[in-house]
Amino acid sequence: MIEHCVEIRVRFVETDQMGVVHHAHYWAWCEVARLALMEAIGYPYTRVQAEGFHFPVIELQGKYRASAHFDDRLSVWAVIREMPRSRVEIFYRIERQGQRLFDGSSRHAFARKGGGAVRPPAAWLEILACRL
Repeated sequence: MIEHCVEIRVRFVETDQMGVVHHAHYWAWCEVARLALMEAIGYPYTRVQAEGFHFPVIELQGKYRASAHFDDRLSVWAVIREMPRSRVEIFYRIERQGQRLFDGSSRHAFARKGGGAVRPPAAWLEILACRL
């Protein structure tokens, strides 16, 4: 299992008139954690692009368990649990001082610029194989 955590502080702009975070921001925080995970393992998204690939989201699933509020300090985890074949699944959890607020996952495919889905790059698979 490969995991990485980022710390997020909820900004006022991310809340509604009730002081509750709008649901779309949870996914933005997951993206922050996903990109940080990719950088931490040595295959940042800038490398994906430089090698002529994209890493599009093809599926999202999430469960909101409790609300986040302005000025909360959150831990956002991104986790890869198993070696991907053609698609990559990344799992997320968002916590506030140990309280689970959100669980989710995203599935991604590698795609060539201007083209369709392709197998993950060999370098990506080598990096994951060393860590999983």
